[in-house]
Amino acid sequence: MLLIGCGVMMRAFWKLQEVHTGMQPDNVITMLVSLPRGTYKDTAQITEFWTRLDGGLSSLPGVKSAALVSGLPPMRPPNMNDTAIEGFVKKEGGPIENVDFYQVVSKDYFATMGIRLMDGRLFDERDVQDAPLVAIINKTMALTFWPHQNPIGRRVRPAKDWFTVIGVVDDVKNAGLDRPAGTELYLPYRQVSAAGVSSMYVVLRAANGDPQSLVGAVRGQLNGIDPSLPLADVRLMDDVLSRAEARPRFLTLLLSLFSVVALAIATVGISLT
Repeated sequence: MLLIGCGVMMRAFWKLQEVHTGMQPDNVITMLVSLPRGTYKDTAQITEFWTRLDGGLSSLPGVKSAALVSGLPPMRPPNMNDTAIEGFVKKEGGPIENVDFYQVVSKDYFATMGIRLMDGRLFDERDVQDAPLVAIINKTMALTFWPHQNPIGRRVRPAKDWFTVIGVVDDVKNAGLDRPAGTELYLPYRQVSAAGVSSMYVVLRAANGDPQSLVGAVRGQLNGIDPSLPLADVRLMDDVLSRAEARPRFLTLLLSLFSVVALAIATVGISLT
C-alpha cells in the first residue's frame, strides 16, 4: 500500500512541475519595500513615493521592464473581499459577490511577469488619479460573474467607487500551485480606491544576464528617495516558485522513504521464512 501511495504521490508531484502558473518567471527578480506608518501617514504621500520609485525602475541599466505589486504569487493569502458586481443576480448554488484576490499593481506588471492579455487592454499612462476608475480581472473572475458574456465595460465596486473592467488576463496561481486559480481583481495603484498600500513588491525582468545584478541599482534608486528604507525578501522568481513546491516535495520524499523502509522489512521477512 505504501508503494502504491508513493507512486501516486510521485505522479502528482511530477504533474505539479507541469502546472500552468500563468507567469514567465525566468530572468525575474523580486524584492519587498515597506513604508513605515509613522513616516508615511497619508495616501497622497504614499502614492507619491510609489510613483517616484516606479518611474525610475524601468530606466535602470539592464532592466527590460519593472513594476510594483501588492501581493506576490503563487503563495499569498486570499483577501476574500465582498465586491459589488453591477447587474449580478445571485442564484441558488451559484457564486456570491466576493473576490478571492485583490492586486494593486503598476501599469507594467503584466508585461514584467509575462501574464497574457486575453481581452481588452492593460493599464497605461491614462489610468491615474483623476482619470476614470478602471480594473482588470482574471479569466476565472470573468467566467464566474459573466459566463458567456463580454465583461469589458462591466463595473465592479471594490470599495465606495465603481471601477470599469477594461481587460481580462490569464489566470495566475495565487494560493498554491496545487490549487485552482481563484477570482482576481487588479487595480492601478495611482487611483483612489487602490491608493494607500504601504507595502509593495518590486518585480524586475532583466534584459540579459543575471537578474541579481539589478539589486544594487534598485537599492541606489531607493536610497535616492528615502535612505532609511531597506530592501527585503530579495528572491529570484524561480526560487519563489520552487519554495511553493517545498511542501509537496517534502511529503513525496517522506512517503518514498517510508516505502523503501517497508519494502526492505518485507524483503527481510520473506527471506527469513
